[in-house]
Formats: sequence, structure tokens, C-alpha cells
Amino acid sequence: MFSPPALSKNSELAAVTLLKILGWLFAEEGRKCKPFDVTCEALGVVFDLSESGKYMCKVSNTASRIEEVSAEIRRVLEAGSISQLEAQKLRGRMQFAESQIFGRTGKRCIGCLRDFSCRRRSRISNSDALLLKLFASLLKSDVPREISLQHESSVVMITDACYDREARDLICGLGGVLVDKVQNLKLFFSCRLSEP
Repeated sequence: MFSPPALSKNSELAAVTLLKILGWLFAEEGRKCKPFDVTCEALGVVFDLSESGKYMCKVSNTASRIEEVSAEIRRVLEAGSISQLEAQKLRGRMQFAESQIFGRTGKRCIGCLRDFSCRRRSRISNSDALLLKLFASLLKSDVPREISLQHESSVVMITDACYDREARDLICGLGGVLVDKVQNLKLFFSCRLSEP
């Protein structure tokens, strides 16, 4: 009977062999060469596949990404101001990290950097400081985002919008598609938005 480390090593050997047969280039040594495991880090995100047998994957920010964004927020709060370039850089990092945070509070926190990114102001107000501290707190207390497959009850809904200021007919519109396999429903809508 194989022990878990032996299974992991055999799985790694099988994956490496398959990639080589397919002609894929990948890191076989150095810092990008990571041992085969149930977790994988890529671009500041951790993918936890330990419950993949239950059709579930957990996604969260890496500890280094959390510390990097938190440290930048602390630095800005200590300085009491932020330049346009610094605001744009921090806002981009916060937006990427926010993708792994549940809820909409993170987006509201990121919104406080809008004025700074457009060079409308540079001094951090008390409300800005509160939102930045809240974002750092959300990052540190974050529960991994769970992605699961539920075949029997899955409903897929896709929405989109359009806006073309120079269009003659349809300047702004909304649309959506809904697919429910259980009820065998395929619905869609589209509408034109008029000026208020």
C-alpha cells in the first residue's frame, strides 16, 4: 500500500511525464519549480484542491500578497497622503486581491482611491483611512472563496451591458441569458436604456 507522500510523488512523476510528452515547457528547477501538492500558488492566489473529490476548490490570497497590500496601506496611512501614481498602483493591487474576498465591502473600500487616482486630491481623510483599514482587516480575516460543482441544481446566468456614446440608435442597453438544466429553461432578455 502506498503512503500519501508516495502517491504524491507518483502523481507528480505522471504529471511531469505527460507535460513532457505533450511538449510543454515548464520549470523543472529553481524557485518556480514547486513540488506536486493539493495546493498551488499562482499570481498571488492559492488554489486549494484538497476537497476536489467533493467537486470543490478553495481560492484565497497568498500570505505574501496579503502582507504586501497591508504594508502599503500602513505606509500610506502613516504618510497621511498619496500621490496619483501610488494610488493607481495600490488600487490595482487592492482590486486583484479583492477578487478573492466575499461580499461587496471590498469594492467600496477600493472606491476611496478613485479621487486620488485621478489627481483630484492627495490628503487622506478620516473616512478614507477608515475604509483603507477596513480593507486590510478584510484581507487578513478572509475566508477562502469556495467554488463548487452542483450538477443537479446549477443555474447559469450571464449578464452584460453596452454603451456607445456615438451610436445613433442604441446608446445604452442591458441584456442577460439564464440556463436552468433542471427545469429545461433557456431564457434571455435585452432592453434599451433611455436618457432620464
